Amino acid sequence: MAASGWIMGKVKAVPSGDTLVIMGSAKAEMLPPEKSITLSSIIAPRLALSHGTDEPFAWDRREFLRKLCIGQDVKFKVDYIIATSGREFGRVYLAGDQNIAGLVVAQGFAKVKEQHQKGDKSPYVTELLRLEEIARNQGKALEAIVEQVRDGSTIRVYLIPSFSFVQVYVAGVQAPSMGRRLPSAVAPKEVANNVDVSGKTSRLQKPVASAVAYSEIPPDRFGKEAKHFTKTKVLNKEVWIILEGTDSFNNMFASVYYSDGNTAKDLALELVENGFAKYMEWSANMLGAETKRKLKNAELQAKKEQLRIWMGFQPPVTNTTPTHNQKFTGKDFVTVDYKFEKIKVIEAVNGYCIIVADDILPAGSPLAERCVNLSSIRPSKSVDSLGESKTIEHFARAAKEFLRTRLIGKHVHVSTEYFRRINISNGQVAADKTNLVDTRTLDYGSVFLPSQVGSSGNLLGANVAELLLSRGFADITRHRDYEERSRHYDALLEAYSRAEKVKKGYHAKKNYPVTRMSDLTTVPTKKARDFFHLLQRNRRHSAVVEYIFSGHRFKLTISNETSTIAFSFSCVRCPGKNEPYSDDAIALMRRTILQRDVEIEIEAVDRTGTFLGSLWESKNNMASVLLEGGLAKLSSFGLDRISDAQTLIRAEKYAQQKKLKVIVTEVIGGGKFYAQIVGDRRLDNIRQELASMKFNDASENWNAKDKVDTLKDKILVGTSEAEDLSANVPSDVVPFNPTKGDVVLAQFTLDNSWNRAMILSEHQGPTEREFEVFYIDYGNQEIITYSCLRPAPANQATSLIPPLAKLFRLAFITITNLTEDLGEQAARYLSMVLLDNEKEFKATVEERGSVGARQEGQGTGEVFIVTLLDEDVRKQRQCCNAGGITNGLAQMERKRSPNSWERRGAVKNLEQFQENVKKERRGIWRLRGTDVPGKSAEDGEACDTIDEEDLLPPARAQPPSRGFDLIGLIASKTNKTSK
Repeated sequence: MAASGWIMGKVKAVPSGDTLVIMGSAKAEMLPPEKSITLSSIIAPRLALSHGTDEPFAWDRREFLRKLCIGQDVKFKVDYIIATSGREFGRVYLAGDQNIAGLVVAQGFAKVKEQHQKGDKSPYVTELLRLEEIARNQGKALEAIVEQVRDGSTIRVYLIPSFSFVQVYVAGVQAPSMGRRLPSAVAPKEVANNVDVSGKTSRLQKPVASAVAYSEIPPDRFGKEAKHFTKTKVLNKEVWIILEGTDSFNNMFASVYYSDGNTAKDLALELVENGFAKYMEWSANMLGAETKRKLKNAELQAKKEQLRIWMGFQPPVTNTTPTHNQKFTGKDFVTVDYKFEKIKVIEAVNGYCIIVADDILPAGSPLAERCVNLSSIRPSKSVDSLGESKTIEHFARAAKEFLRTRLIGKHVHVSTEYFRRINISNGQVAADKTNLVDTRTLDYGSVFLPSQVGSSGNLLGANVAELLLSRGFADITRHRDYEERSRHYDALLEAYSRAEKVKKGYHAKKNYPVTRMSDLTTVPTKKARDFFHLLQRNRRHSAVVEYIFSGHRFKLTISNETSTIAFSFSCVRCPGKNEPYSDDAIALMRRTILQRDVEIEIEAVDRTGTFLGSLWESKNNMASVLLEGGLAKLSSFGLDRISDAQTLIRAEKYAQQKKLKVIVTEVIGGGKFYAQIVGDRRLDNIRQELASMKFNDASENWNAKDKVDTLKDKILVGTSEAEDLSANVPSDVVPFNPTKGDVVLAQFTLDNSWNRAMILSEHQGPTEREFEVFYIDYGNQEIITYSCLRPAPANQATSLIPPLAKLFRLAFITITNLTEDLGEQAARYLSMVLLDNEKEFKATVEERGSVGARQEGQGTGEVFIVTLLDEDVRKQRQCCNAGGITNGLAQMERKRSPNSWERRGAVKNLEQFQENVKKERRGIWRLRGTDVPGKSAEDGEACDTIDEEDLLPPARAQPPSRGFDLIGLIASKTNKTSK
């Protein structure tokens, strides 16, 4: 015996298909020692005793082992011994290190044990499982002759060459039954009333009792036809049988193939396709994934065509609805060729639901984010051996952490497949008649993570749901018939089976420790301060952003300390709730740091228990990102204790040097005009969506309400034209009756283009109704007829994106209205300057007007009071505010000076310009005194060239293109509060 425990010997006998008698070497005068070794971790068919019958393939397996091992030199090692019987189990190897157990399993003559006592397991069971899977997928066909057909899916065959007579059930299907005889014990009970008291039966009673005793249950519908179909295909013919498995009663289930010319056909598939059998899930699990898919598809087609056993079949009502042509921000959300860089994962809600965002749209847009549930999977719901609930929370956290680490910030491909409506109150599936107000629609789809394989050939990449199932983090949903499911459901089933076989995740029979986190967001401030001293031991800590309360305040989890804290930036503040640009700041932080690994440096704790400090993501200070975007304001108090103070100061100055670019679209007089922000990609999305729509030339499809009303009138008077008229009313069109305040699609009369518009008023025209509409993306309005209106599609960009035309007014000055003196000249001057070839202007927002103010029939909205700078004319910077004063068409506002000291210099310059115009008696000042020689405003004189440094001091800067001058707005509010 070797020191490693291996023993050399020679196979003397093979008593069964899993046992070897091995003898060792000995001297000539002594008998060699012997050992009986049973191959460990496998189960083989058993040979029968003297009066029994062999299990299927028991003799074949024993013959295979005998021919392989008898007389061969082997080495073996005992793995474990059964204490009660003394039976020894071990591993046996032939010359060349060939594992005999592996060879037997690879031939399909044995299967691997799945449950073991402690210590009763071969160290190489993983390799045996792999070989078993190969043998299962590469089953060897046995030639046989069909001797008898019991029913459509059960045959009796002779196996060649052994001529063993066995009964075989066709795996994966079940044909209608051919009936059966009643049990013999039933007959006396049924004829008991016909028996005399003396116990004798009369001559009339005997045939009745005999008939009842031998009566049979009749065959099921189409049972005889299914049996006849199988007979015509395989009876007394040579077939090929692939054994797939056995049930608990050792019945053999196999795939049966017969020859049809030069092709081999699957009997199970032929039965299902012709409506003679139905698909059986439990026996189909023995088959391969491709075969199962063919059988399920064949059954579904037979149900649709109502073939034979499916005649009169009514599909059951399900709670899922397929998704077709689902739109996502103006692009097809389902198509396979959707580019990966368009969809990014920004949040993992749980282990089975994510939120994705479209990079095309700006953060905060209603269409920018979408919630997607992974289709056909669900949380694990297993129980342990004691019957108590297993640590499901552990696997829920593991699944969410897996999605967070693998998906957050990555570009993915998303394919929506179905949606389900549930009740908001209890989360149960909503009934058909449930009030829609109390329900919520959940979208389900498949999410694919691009991989190296996907980038080279397969665009889809790795299925995220399949990754969760293969790791045992989720359970698969067992859908009912006709219920919508994932398009990759078969692949999900395979992943689930692999995890179940190797005992991964929640399939493993063990308990997991419960991780407990200390939530410091709700504790008293004193406890937070105590924890602050513990954090001071290290300068920086790794954390994960769990939630975003505002642009500068977050909820963080510090894993090393098993604690959750409230964290806020030091000396940086974003707008509060319901304040301008608050949602923009939150949306920016969601896309950049939510659920990502970050580093924090704690500096202090405020009186509410919030930890103050700095936060870095990928070595970027996130406070500087907010400041550069003009979405936060830097406070000088406590700035000296921040290590990156200079970085924050530079970021704020960078934001102040950026200006807002606008294009004026409509001038409405009085110094007011509508403009679009340059670079707003939402306008391009709306234009693309409108260009893809098909509008009918005739308005008959949209006048459904008028047709219905006319139909009602004809029915009331009893005319025969009612039936003919009802056929012309489209069945899928909802009556369109626009009212004041509705957002619709209107056709502009000058170029016949379709644009978004708001209904302002309605009146009856000469031939049809007329509507006054306001084009919310351009700022102009007109009166059009009813035939030029269409309803705006719901849940698309045309109905969800807010109006893009912003109302502006020149700051610090008052321009005469159209009804006042020189009002028309002032409007003409502004139109000439602002609407010339769609020039771009740089605007500084000084303040805002009241929200919802009606501007002379031009719709409603917020008024932005700006200083407008033109840089395109003769490559010189010109201020349009000053131009209105120098041309004598405007005068300074009579109100207190600006709160911001940066603007006081600009106001003094404007006052100086006004004094010069007064002296020259130009424009409105000429009407107030004696005319003097000089140019008038009617001459169309351009605005004077002014140095930008005089009007716009460098200390007062513009916000970025993502927002307006938020810094000045916050500063003005702060000064008002201090006063």
